[in-house]
Amino acid sequence: LWLALLAGGGAVAVSAVMVGPVTGWSAADQALVMGGAFGSALVLGFTTAGMILGHWYLTDHGLDIRHLGRLVRPLPWIFAGKAMLSGLALGLLWDRVLGPGVTSLDALLVRSPDRVLDVVNIWARIPVGLVIPAVLAVMTGVTVRMHKTQPATGILYAMCGIVYLGEALGKMVEGTTGVPL
Repeated sequence: LWLALLAGGGAVAVSAVMVGPVTGWSAADQALVMGGAFGSALVLGFTTAGMILGHWYLTDHGLDIRHLGRLVRPLPWIFAGKAMLSGLALGLLWDRVLGPGVTSLDALLVRSPDRVLDVVNIWARIPVGLVIPAVLAVMTGVTVRMHKTQPATGILYAMCGIVYLGEALGKMVEGTTGVPL
């Protein structure tokens, strides 16, 4: 796990260093992009690995519950960190989200109606990609502490779908604005 985290972090850092000079972003902006990419990797990795391991518990009832517990225990904290990083990126780079001369999302829709998808993605990203999965992560931790692997796996399964959708929304915003959500 630690080797995978280090390799993923290294890959994210290399990609951000290579893209930085092309975009002309400052080192702080690049750090936000790297943090956002690493946070997304953690969210996707821990959620997917937890769901796959949870399915294993459904077929082999003799597995020690501590393994699943170790995998789902950091999930609420990972989502909290990702939410704080996304909020920081939105706060610091809000002018890049809106574009030059635009002061609000309403004004963005008036000036550029073709960017309606960006507005929808920003508003959907927060509850779908960050808040609901964080609540589900807490619920998963509670069910694992109760030694209930079947409900935990079901929650992880639902969380995977929501996390994948939320990350897709965040990547669509990042693709059009460059701001990591």
